[in-house]
Amino acid sequence: MREKLEHFVFAADGNFRLQLKVAVASLLEASADTDRDIVIHVLDMGIGNDAWDELVEVWRGLFESVNFERHLIDESRFAGYRKWKGGLAAYARILLPELLCDVDYCLYADCDTFFVS
Repeated sequence: MREKLEHFVFAADGNFRLQLKVAVASLLEASADTDRDIVIHVLDMGIGNDAWDELVEVWRGLFESVNFERHLIDESRFAGYRKWKGGLAAYARILLPELLCDVDYCLYADCDTFFVS
């Protein structure tokens, strides 16, 4: 499965931009010598457009051929859920079967994950 793994998923809101930036950057650095196509999916629950553009610019500087898919998630889908670390983005992962229905395998990682290889 390791050779097939091309889709990586993170969930974040505006409060976790820095953590998201570092987590994705570490994944891209760890994948620098791979020849596979990498798709980074971000379950976005409140990252502003300008902030998103800045993130993508940084990430493209690390791994030029990476593809990004931004999935805008309406926070109201989780109304009534208990907030985790001040937000609801962690719950967005339950939408993965719906959002990535055409993807056989993906790796979901929280924004506090740091990849080293």
